[in-house]
Amino acid sequence: MIASWFGSLNGRFFSGLYATRRPTWLVLTVAVLAPGCAQTAAPPPLDPVVASRLLVLGTGALCSKDQECGEGRTYGACVLGTCFGLLTSESQPVRATLLERIAASRPPVQASIVQQLLQALNHPTSSMTTRIGAVQGLGVTLSRGDRCAAACEALRRAAKESEEPVAVHARLALSQRADLAALPGLLGDAREGTEHLRCSAIRALDAYLAAGLAKQVLPGLLPLLDDRAPGVRRAAAETLVGWRARPDVARALDKAAMRHPGDLRYIVESARLAAGEGS
Repeated sequence: MIASWFGSLNGRFFSGLYATRRPTWLVLTVAVLAPGCAQTAAPPPLDPVVASRLLVLGTGALCSKDQECGEGRTYGACVLGTCFGLLTSESQPVRATLLERIAASRPPVQASIVQQLLQALNHPTSSMTTRIGAVQGLGVTLSRGDRCAAACEALRRAAKESEEPVAVHARLALSQRADLAALPGLLGDAREGTEHLRCSAIRALDAYLAAGLAKQVLPGLLPLLDDRAPGVRRAAAETLVGWRARPDVARALDKAAMRHPGDLRYIVESARLAAGEGS
Protein backbone atom coordinates (compact mmCIF):
# COMPACT_ATOMS: atom_id res chain seq x y z
CA MET A 1 0.00 0.00 0.00
CA ILE A 2 2.81 2.39 0.87
CA ALA A 3 4.54 1.55 -2.39
CA SER A 4 1.31 2.08 -4.27
CA TRP A 5 0.71 5.39 -2.50
CA PHE A 6 4.30 6.52 -3.16
CA GLY A 7 4.03 5.62 -6.80
CA SER A 8 0.77 7.51 -7.09
CA LEU A 9 2.25 10.54 -5.34
CA ASN A 10 5.39 10.37 -7.48
CA GLY A 11 3.29 10.26 -10.60
CA ARG A 12 1.19 13.21 -9.49
CA PHE A 13 4.33 15.16 -8.55
CA PHE A 14 6.04 14.79 -11.93
CA SER A 15 2.77 15.14 -13.73
CA GLY A 16 2.16 18.42 -11.92
CA LEU A 17 5.74 19.50 -12.45
CA TYR A 18 5.49 19.07 -16.24
CA ALA A 19 2.02 20.53 -16.27
CA THR A 20 3.21 23.72 -14.59
CA ARG A 21 6.58 24.02 -16.25
CA ARG A 22 5.70 23.30 -19.86
CA PRO A 23 3.70 26.50 -20.36
CA THR A 24 6.47 28.50 -18.66
CA TRP A 25 9.01 27.02 -21.09
CA LEU A 26 6.79 27.78 -24.03
CA VAL A 27 6.19 31.34 -22.88
CA LEU A 28 9.91 31.90 -22.44
CA THR A 29 10.61 30.48 -25.87
CA VAL A 30 8.06 32.75 -27.49
CA ALA A 31 9.36 35.72 -25.51
CA VAL A 32 12.91 35.05 -26.69
CA LEU A 33 12.05 34.31 -30.31
CA ALA A 34 9.44 37.00 -30.90
CA PRO A 35 11.83 39.98 -30.71
CA GLY A 36 14.19 38.25 -33.16
CA CYS A 37 11.35 37.73 -35.63
CA ALA A 38 10.36 41.36 -35.32
CA GLN A 39 13.92 42.51 -35.90
CA THR A 40 14.44 40.45 -39.07
CA ALA A 41 11.08 41.22 -40.69
CA ALA A 42 11.53 43.10 -43.98
CA PRO A 43 10.04 46.59 -44.14
CA PRO A 44 6.94 46.92 -46.31
CA PRO A 45 7.67 47.91 -49.93
CA LEU A 46 7.36 51.55 -50.90
CA ASP A 47 4.27 52.76 -52.69
CA PRO A 48 4.98 52.27 -56.45
CA VAL A 49 4.42 55.94 -57.26
CA VAL A 50 6.81 57.05 -54.51
CA ALA A 51 9.42 54.49 -55.52
CA SER A 52 9.19 55.44 -59.20
CA ARG A 53 9.74 59.13 -58.42
CA LEU A 54 12.89 58.31 -56.48
CA LEU A 55 14.33 56.60 -59.56
CA VAL A 56 13.02 58.97 -62.23
CA LEU A 57 13.27 62.38 -60.57
CA GLY A 58 15.20 61.97 -57.33
CA THR A 59 14.37 64.11 -54.33
CA GLY A 60 16.79 67.01 -54.59
CA ALA A 61 17.67 66.44 -50.93
CA LEU A 62 21.19 66.67 -49.55
CA CYS A 63 23.04 63.37 -49.25
CA SER A 64 26.38 61.71 -48.71
CA LYS A 65 25.52 58.30 -50.25
CA ASP A 66 22.91 56.76 -52.53
CA GLN A 67 21.05 55.02 -49.70
CA GLU A 68 20.08 58.44 -48.32
CA CYS A 69 18.14 59.11 -51.55
CA GLY A 70 15.31 56.69 -50.84
CA GLU A 71 14.08 53.92 -48.59
CA GLY A 72 14.84 50.22 -48.35
CA ARG A 73 16.13 48.92 -51.67
CA THR A 74 14.76 51.76 -53.80
CA TYR A 75 16.79 54.93 -54.07
CA GLY A 76 18.08 57.46 -56.54
CA ALA A 77 21.69 58.56 -56.99
CA CYS A 78 23.73 60.84 -54.74
CA VAL A 79 25.79 63.13 -56.97
CA LEU A 80 27.87 65.95 -55.52
CA GLY A 81 25.79 65.88 -52.35
CA THR A 82 22.34 65.97 -54.01
CA CYS A 83 19.80 63.20 -54.76
CA PHE A 84 19.16 62.87 -58.49
CA GLY A 85 16.99 60.63 -60.66
CA LEU A 86 17.24 59.44 -64.26
CA LEU A 87 15.73 62.60 -65.75
CA THR A 88 17.43 65.09 -63.45
CA SER A 89 21.02 63.88 -63.94
CA GLU A 90 23.00 64.53 -67.12
CA SER A 91 25.86 62.20 -66.16
CA GLN A 92 25.89 59.10 -68.36
CA PRO A 93 27.55 56.87 -65.70
CA VAL A 94 24.90 57.95 -63.17
CA ARG A 95 22.15 57.31 -65.69
CA ALA A 96 23.58 53.88 -66.45
CA THR A 97 23.38 53.00 -62.75
CA LEU A 98 19.80 54.25 -62.48
CA LEU A 99 18.81 52.35 -65.62
CA GLU A 100 20.03 49.15 -63.98
CA ARG A 101 17.91 49.90 -60.90
CA ILE A 102 14.87 50.62 -63.07
CA ALA A 103 15.36 47.35 -64.95
CA ALA A 104 15.49 45.45 -61.64
CA SER A 105 12.53 47.25 -60.03
CA ARG A 106 9.25 45.56 -59.10
CA PRO A 107 6.58 45.33 -61.84
CA PRO A 108 4.23 47.86 -60.13
CA VAL A 109 7.12 50.31 -59.82
CA GLN A 110 8.07 49.81 -63.47
CA ALA A 111 4.50 50.46 -64.54
CA SER A 112 4.55 53.78 -62.71
CA ILE A 113 7.98 54.60 -64.15
CA VAL A 114 6.70 54.00 -67.69
CA GLN A 115 3.86 56.48 -67.14
CA GLN A 116 6.24 59.16 -65.85
CA LEU A 117 8.69 58.61 -68.71
CA LEU A 118 5.92 58.79 -71.31
CA GLN A 119 4.81 62.13 -69.87
CA ALA A 120 8.38 63.44 -70.01
CA LEU A 121 8.93 62.20 -73.56
CA ASN A 122 5.71 63.73 -74.86
CA HIS A 123 5.85 67.02 -72.95
CA PRO A 124 6.46 69.93 -75.35
CA THR A 125 8.91 71.72 -73.05
CA SER A 126 11.12 68.71 -72.25
CA SER A 127 14.78 69.26 -73.13
CA MET A 128 16.70 66.93 -75.43
CA THR A 129 18.59 65.54 -72.45
CA THR A 130 15.33 64.76 -70.68
CA ARG A 131 13.89 63.11 -73.79
CA ILE A 132 16.99 60.96 -74.23
CA GLY A 133 16.74 59.85 -70.61
CA ALA A 134 13.07 59.02 -71.14
CA VAL A 135 13.70 56.80 -74.16
CA GLN A 136 16.60 55.10 -72.39
CA GLY A 137 14.37 54.38 -69.41
CA LEU A 138 11.56 53.07 -71.60
CA GLY A 139 14.10 50.86 -73.34
CA VAL A 140 15.08 48.96 -70.21
CA THR A 141 11.42 48.31 -69.38
CA LEU A 142 10.79 46.65 -72.77
CA SER A 143 12.80 43.56 -71.83
CA ARG A 144 10.08 42.34 -69.43
CA GLY A 145 7.44 40.30 -71.21
CA ASP A 146 5.90 40.87 -74.61
CA ARG A 147 3.56 43.72 -73.77
CA CYS A 148 4.81 47.24 -74.36
CA ALA A 149 1.82 48.93 -76.04
CA ALA A 150 2.09 52.65 -75.24
CA ALA A 151 5.85 52.51 -74.64
CA CYS A 152 6.56 50.92 -78.03
CA GLU A 153 4.27 53.34 -79.84
CA ALA A 154 5.93 56.33 -78.17
CA LEU A 155 9.39 55.02 -79.06
CA ARG A 156 8.38 54.41 -82.67
CA ARG A 157 7.18 58.00 -82.95
CA ALA A 158 10.36 59.28 -81.30
CA ALA A 159 12.48 57.20 -83.67
CA LYS A 160 10.97 59.06 -86.64
CA GLU A 161 9.89 62.49 -85.45
CA SER A 162 12.31 63.63 -82.74
CA GLU A 163 15.68 65.33 -82.80
CA GLU A 164 18.29 62.96 -84.19
CA PRO A 165 20.05 62.08 -80.88
CA VAL A 166 16.66 61.24 -79.37
CA ALA A 167 15.71 59.25 -82.47
CA VAL A 168 18.92 57.19 -82.34
CA HIS A 169 18.34 56.26 -78.70
CA ALA A 170 14.72 55.42 -79.45
CA ARG A 171 15.82 53.04 -82.21
CA LEU A 172 18.39 51.48 -79.88
CA ALA A 173 15.65 50.94 -77.31
CA LEU A 174 13.37 49.28 -79.87
CA SER A 175 16.18 47.02 -81.06
CA GLN A 176 15.87 45.00 -77.84
CA ARG A 177 12.66 43.62 -79.30
CA ALA A 178 14.02 43.44 -82.87
CA ASP A 179 11.29 45.92 -83.75
CA LEU A 180 11.08 46.13 -87.56
CA ALA A 181 10.08 49.78 -87.47
CA ALA A 182 13.53 50.67 -86.14
CA LEU A 183 15.63 48.50 -88.48
CA PRO A 184 16.03 50.87 -91.47
CA GLY A 185 17.05 53.69 -89.17
CA LEU A 186 19.54 51.49 -87.29
CA LEU A 187 21.19 50.44 -90.54
CA GLY A 188 21.58 54.12 -91.34
CA ASP A 189 22.89 54.87 -87.83
CA ALA A 190 25.52 52.16 -88.30
CA ARG A 191 26.82 53.96 -91.41
CA GLU A 192 26.74 57.57 -90.24
CA GLY A 193 27.07 59.62 -87.08
CA THR A 194 29.49 59.66 -84.18
CA GLU A 195 31.66 56.59 -83.77
CA HIS A 196 30.17 55.80 -80.37
CA LEU A 197 26.60 55.78 -81.67
CA ARG A 198 27.61 53.90 -84.81
CA CYS A 199 29.12 51.15 -82.67
CA SER A 200 26.00 51.04 -80.50
CA ALA A 201 23.81 50.69 -83.60
CA ILE A 202 26.02 47.91 -84.98
CA ARG A 203 25.79 45.91 -81.76
CA ALA A 204 22.02 46.46 -81.69
CA LEU A 205 21.75 44.73 -85.09
CA ASP A 206 22.65 41.43 -83.42
CA ALA A 207 19.07 41.18 -82.13
CA TYR A 208 17.81 41.28 -85.71
CA LEU A 209 20.23 38.56 -86.78
CA ALA A 210 18.94 36.46 -83.89
CA ALA A 211 15.39 37.14 -85.11
CA GLY A 212 16.21 35.56 -88.48
CA LEU A 213 16.57 38.81 -90.44
CA ALA A 214 20.05 38.17 -91.84
CA LYS A 215 18.99 39.00 -95.41
CA GLN A 216 17.99 42.49 -94.31
CA VAL A 217 20.95 43.07 -91.98
CA LEU A 218 24.07 41.54 -93.55
CA PRO A 219 24.20 43.70 -96.71
CA GLY A 220 24.55 46.75 -94.48
CA LEU A 221 26.71 45.16 -91.79
CA LEU A 222 29.39 43.20 -93.71
CA PRO A 223 30.91 46.26 -95.45
CA LEU A 224 31.58 47.85 -92.06
CA LEU A 225 34.37 45.30 -91.51
CA ASP A 226 36.41 47.63 -93.76
CA ASP A 227 35.23 50.94 -92.31
CA ARG A 228 37.80 53.70 -91.85
CA ALA A 229 37.09 53.88 -88.09
CA PRO A 230 38.84 51.11 -86.11
CA GLY A 231 36.13 51.09 -83.44
CA VAL A 232 33.45 50.53 -86.08
CA ARG A 233 35.44 47.67 -87.62
CA ARG A 234 35.80 46.01 -84.24
CA ALA A 235 32.12 46.44 -83.40
CA ALA A 236 31.15 44.86 -86.73
CA ALA A 237 33.52 41.92 -86.18
CA GLU A 238 32.39 41.36 -82.59
CA THR A 239 28.77 41.30 -83.76
CA LEU A 240 29.42 38.96 -86.69
CA VAL A 241 31.64 36.35 -85.00
CA GLY A 242 28.57 34.88 -83.36
CA TRP A 243 27.29 34.05 -86.83
CA ARG A 244 30.40 32.35 -88.24
CA ALA A 245 28.30 29.25 -88.96
CA ARG A 246 27.09 31.09 -92.04
CA PRO A 247 29.66 30.56 -94.83
CA ASP A 248 29.27 34.12 -96.16
CA VAL A 249 29.94 35.59 -92.71
CA ALA A 250 32.93 33.30 -92.08
CA ARG A 251 34.52 34.24 -95.43
CA ALA A 252 33.97 37.95 -94.85
CA LEU A 253 35.51 37.76 -91.37
CA ASP A 254 38.56 35.79 -92.52
CA LYS A 255 39.26 38.22 -95.35
CA ALA A 256 38.77 41.24 -93.11
CA ALA A 257 41.17 39.79 -90.54
CA MET A 258 43.84 39.53 -93.24
CA ARG A 259 43.27 43.12 -94.38
CA HIS A 260 43.17 44.52 -90.82
CA PRO A 261 45.38 42.25 -88.71
CA GLY A 262 45.92 44.82 -86.00
CA ASP A 263 42.21 45.33 -85.41
CA LEU A 264 40.42 42.15 -86.29
CA ARG A 265 42.75 39.15 -86.32
CA TYR A 266 42.57 38.61 -82.57
CA ILE A 267 38.75 38.82 -82.59
CA VAL A 268 38.40 36.35 -85.46
CA GLU A 269 41.07 33.90 -84.24
CA SER A 270 39.65 33.90 -80.72
CA ALA A 271 36.20 33.05 -82.12
CA ARG A 272 37.66 30.23 -84.21
CA LEU A 273 39.50 28.74 -81.24
CA ALA A 274 36.44 28.99 -79.05
CA ALA A 275 34.49 27.10 -81.71
CA GLY A 276 37.20 24.40 -81.83
CA GLU A 277 38.20 25.23 -85.40
CA GLY A 278 41.91 25.62 -84.65
CA SER A 279 44.16 28.32 -86.06
